[in-house]
Amino acid sequence: MEEWLRLTSNRLVQFVKGRVVYEGEVTDLERTMVTYGYPRSCLVGQSEPGVERWTFIYSRPFDLEREVFSFANGKLVYRQTQR
Repeated sequence: MEEWLRLTSNRLVQFVKGRVVYEGEVTDLERTMVTYGYPRSCLVGQSEPGVERWTFIYSRPFDLEREVFSFANGKLVYRQTQR
């Protein structure tokens, strides 16, 4: 499988054996991962039926500052820089 991500047009296209199998919008969660990479830690839960909540925590060793992002079904619902 191969993926192309075009942030300027907010599109994600997936290919299998040269054929398009998916094309759609880029979620806030995907955009955050492209920008910041994999988080240092991730919490996954269900805040209510049908709503999956992911919380990403980005931090660097020897740095007290960290970025916290929370997503509900792929949409950003909370972001904070903590010290």
